[in-house]
Formats: sequence, C-alpha cells, structure tokens
Amino acid sequence: MEHSNHLRFLLTFLLITVPTLACDDNIQTTKNCGDGFIDPGEQCDGGELGGASCQSLGHYLLQGTLGCSPLCQYDTSNCGPKCGDGAIDTEHGEQCDSSSLGGTDCAALGYAGGALACDNLCQFDTSGCTNQCGNGLVEDGEECDDDNVLDGDGCSSLCEVETGWSCTTQNPSACTEVCRDGLRVGDEECDGDDLGTNTCQSRGFHEGSLACDESCRLVLDGCVGRCGDDLLQTAFEDCDGADLNAQTCVGLGFYPGPLACAESCAFDTTGCGGRCGDTLVQGTFEECDGSNLDGRTCLGLDHLFGGVLACTPACALDTSGCVRIAAVEAGSSHVCLLKEDGSAHCWGGNTEGAVGDGTLTNRQHPTAVSGGGVYSSISAGTAYTCAVLGTGALQCWGYNEFGQHGDGTTTDHIVPTATGLTGVTSVSTSEFFTCARLADGTVRCWGSNDDGQLGNGDQEATIDPVQVSGLTNAIDVVTGEFHACALTSAMGTMKCWGRNIDGQLGDETFLHRLTPVSVKYLNNFVELRAGGHHTCARNSGGDIYCWGRNSNGQLGNGTNTNSNVRVQVTNLTGAVSLSAGGSHTCAALADGTARCWGWNVYGQLGNGTNTNSNLPVAVSGLSGVFGIAAGHGFSCALSTHGGGLRCWGRNAAGELGNGLTVNSLLPVTVTAP
Repeated sequence: MEHSNHLRFLLTFLLITVPTLACDDNIQTTKNCGDGFIDPGEQCDGGELGGASCQSLGHYLLQGTLGCSPLCQYDTSNCGPKCGDGAIDTEHGEQCDSSSLGGTDCAALGYAGGALACDNLCQFDTSGCTNQCGNGLVEDGEECDDDNVLDGDGCSSLCEVETGWSCTTQNPSACTEVCRDGLRVGDEECDGDDLGTNTCQSRGFHEGSLACDESCRLVLDGCVGRCGDDLLQTAFEDCDGADLNAQTCVGLGFYPGPLACAESCAFDTTGCGGRCGDTLVQGTFEECDGSNLDGRTCLGLDHLFGGVLACTPACALDTSGCVRIAAVEAGSSHVCLLKEDGSAHCWGGNTEGAVGDGTLTNRQHPTAVSGGGVYSSISAGTAYTCAVLGTGALQCWGYNEFGQHGDGTTTDHIVPTATGLTGVTSVSTSEFFTCARLADGTVRCWGSNDDGQLGNGDQEATIDPVQVSGLTNAIDVVTGEFHACALTSAMGTMKCWGRNIDGQLGDETFLHRLTPVSVKYLNNFVELRAGGHHTCARNSGGDIYCWGRNSNGQLGNGTNTNSNVRVQVTNLTGAVSLSAGGSHTCAALADGTARCWGWNVYGQLGNGTNTNSNLPVAVSGLSGVFGIAAGHGFSCALSTHGGGLRCWGRNAAGELGNGLTVNSLLPVTVTAP
C-alpha cells in the first residue's frame, strides 16, 4: 500500500513538471533596446557599453567619449577619426585609408608600375607594385641601378651596391671602386700603399710611418710625437705648451718681455721687447735700427757738421760717415773751420778773397776752400786766411797788401797759395802781419812791422818770413792787431813783443818791444790768446787772466781800466777754452756753458742784449760747448748739442753762417754745406 502511494506521487510529479520544462525551450528573441541590457544584435544599450571605448575601437582621439545611439549602436562622433573611415588623416600618419590613396600610385613612389593598395594600418601596400632593376632608375627598394643587371661593376644584378664600391643616386651609372684596389680615389684617405701626400708630419706628428687599413682610412699608430702634447721634443720643437725649454726673450736675442709658445710649437716672441734688426727703435736699448735712425742726423749729434749718419748691426749710431769740426777760427769779418778730415770751409766777408773759393763774393754759408788741401791748423785774420798743411807747408789767401801771405809778393790771392815756408806746426793771422811756429820751437813773422810786431829787433816791414829773436822754446804763437805773444815750454810762461801802448805785453810797462819780453807773474799756463789790443791766458786750473786795453771791459775784472800786468777775470772758473776778439773775450767752461765779456754793440756777448759788460755773462741757450772763437763784433762756439756750431753778434757779411745778413743777439745755428 505504502509502495503504491509512492509510485502514485512520482507519476503525478512527472506529469506536472515535464510540460513546464518543454515550455522553457521557446525563449523570445525580440530586441529590447533601451532596457539597459545588451541583447544580441546590440553594440550597447543606454549607458551599457560592454567595456568599449574610443581607444578600444581604434579611434585617434583616445580621450574622447564613446556614446550609445537610440538604436543601441556605438556613437563615435566624439572619438575623432580612425584608420578605416575612408578619410586620409595625415595628422595621424595615414598615407591612405581603405580605397582612398590620395592620388598616389606605384609610379609616384618610384616603382615601375603595378597596383598600389592600402593596408589595415592605413599605410601604402606596395606589394602589388613592381620594380625594374636595370632600367637606369633608382626605384624604391633599390640601392643603385646602373642600366644593366651585371655583377662586378659596383651595382649588382639585384640593384644593390657591391662591397668596395660607391654609387650615387644622383648619377647611378657612376659607381666607382673605393677601397682596396691600390688606387686612392674619392673620399679615401689611402688605398693599399697609396697614401697620397699624407705623412706623419703632414698629420701633425714629428716622425714615423703611416699605414692604410681595410676601410681605406689612415692608421696613425706608427707616428711618433706631435706638437700640443705638452711633451717637448727638442729635435722637432722649440717649445710645447708651457714648456719653453728654459728659454727667454733675452736668450733669443730679443729685449726683455714675456716669451710664449705658439700653436706650432715655435717661440712666440710678440711679447718680447723687440730686437735689433726689426727696424723699430726701442729707445731703452737702441740708438737706431737698420735704416731707422729715429730722426737723428749728423747735424743733431755732438759737434757733427753734416755727412751721412748710419746704423751699425748692433743698432748703435755709426758716425763714421759724419763730418766733425776739429777747430773754428774767427777773423775780422769771416770765419773758417777745419773738419776732422782736414778739409777747410770758410764763410762771411770775401771781398778780398778771404773765403778762398776762387771768388770775391761774400758767403752766408760755409764754403769749401779751393784746392782740397788737408790742413792741421787754420787762422782767420783781417780779410785773409792762412792754414798749415799736414805736410808742414803753409798756404795763405785773401788780402795781401802788406805781404802778410809771406809768399814774397803783395798780391791778393783768391785761392790758397804756398808761402814757401815749411816745418810749420801752427799759424796766427792778424790785421797786417802773420806769425808761425815751427817744429823746432822757433817763430817766424812777416808783413807790417811799424811797432816791432815781427819781433826781429827792427821796425822794417817784410814780405818774407823773419825769425823772432831769442825765442827757441815756443809751443804756440798768437797775434793781436799790432802785437804778438808766444807760450813757451818753460813752465808755461809767456813772451810778448810789438805795440804796448795799452799794456798788452803784460810786462808792467807801456813801452813798445821790438823783441820778446816776459809777461810778468805768469806760469803753468796752457792756453794763450791775443785780442785787438789785449791779451788773455788760461792756466791748468781753468782760471783766466787778461791784460792790456780795457775800455770796453774786455779784461773781465769788473773795471774799464787798462792794465799792463795780468788781472784775473772775475767770477770765472773751470774754463776749458779761450778766445779774444777785437774788443771782447769769450771762454767755454767745463760744465758745457759759455761766458763772454767786453764790447757788445752787435750782441757778440750772446746774452740777448747789446750792452757792454766788464764781467762775464752767460751766453744764452748753449750747452755742451767745448770750443770758442771771438772775432771782431761776433762770436762762435763748438757744441756737442744742437747742430754743432753756433754763432752770434754782427752778421753784415754773413759771418754767422745762417744764410742771413741780420745781426743776432742770441746764438744761431751755422748751416752745414
């Protein structure tokens, strides 16, 4: 019974449930867009996108917003373009899109022909294009195309550049073998043994051997040393970097300065202070350099008087071509000088031929004496001149009315004329008579003799030289206007003779003397000079004493009183040279200055005035004076500065030598011939 009930329940359950299960097999497929569930056939539904996005759908606007349309399809309007949309989006690198090729075909891409397509990445698909190797055109995918399909000519049968060759797209048929053929071509540095002109030295090394590698590039491993490695190779370099090999500017022959090393490892001397031979005068070290004399001339140096100044290889001035003045003598209206070469020049009054140039024309510049004589001594008198030749012979020229030439005539001579006297060492001219000292210490005089000035014991004039009586130890002789004196070797004493009306003989009398008498109270004197009517002497200490006429203060003792015995020139010491003019006296001092005193109507004292002075006054503007000459109303000085020779005072006949005939109260430069 119980079993029967169980079966009845089972049968009833099956009858009820089986039909129900069969009914579930009929699921409804109608779309329900808008129910928020993605049904089959729907891409989305409402806000349900099934996890899709602009990016997952391949759009370029990755941050765009994907939407769902009312038809439950994706709304990509906010996602931007994408590959496959049929529009070529070049901004995102598309070359094409689907069937849109932008007008491009295979030929435009360098292929011979074929069908161009677009792949799923929107890039050109050239698999349908065809190349034609050997057509002479380098098409896409070809490295070269030499118009044939042969191998071994640089461009292979596959239009590829063969090893060791170089081809250009500009000229595809011009393939050249570039390496390992033993011939250096193109951009090869070398090829086998062909190194061209390349050497270790040309590559900046000092020595060694170059080699060539398999790529035809130079191998420098065999080169040794190079400039700039801070290692001094003395066989090849002067210096390297900071290493100057202990050298200096001075050691290289330059003047001091910073020495450096150039990039070429040669010394850079631009910082040095120049060198002798660079034509630049470095005043601290040089006087001149080559032809650069720094503006100097012979006239501007020492007592030089023209000539050619040069420069020695050691950059020192070479004055051997310059002319130096050895002596200058002033007469009544003309001046004569001797150069160191013994030649004579005169200028000034020449109406009697005193200049000796063969004319009677006054000269305002130094003019060479005719005949080319080489003289050792010269003296200018009143309108005539006498000079001693180096041979000891005597010549005179100019005025000769009283036989003062000593040639046995009274004829004027406008060129030097021999007197016949020999053995002469010095000569002194006056107004109308002449005296000469001979080598044996005796003295000869000739010409006018009214006051016994010839010293031979009578008053007879003579046109031939006569010996001065009792004088055998003379070392110099001087003449005034009418008297004469001699410096003797007897302790520097003096003897005088002739007119003595003003006390010019210095023997404490006013008596004329026909033969020499001793000057009182004088010894140790080294220089003697006679003016018109006065006489002066300089001792070894540089003091000066004078005697005779003093009407214009020419004795220099602060008075205008004549003296027949020597008086010392006041306020004057250190004299090195002395000269007595017509009525004034001048001296050169050891400090290079000059002093004058006496008559000054023409400015012959040189102090800028024409006032007489019975005391020495300084000559203005002179320095380096070592010689002095006083004439009649003018003076001249030899100087180591400013042109060599200066004159001042009377200039009516051009005796100042400056090309003018205007007097000057101050020294002017004598113009060199």
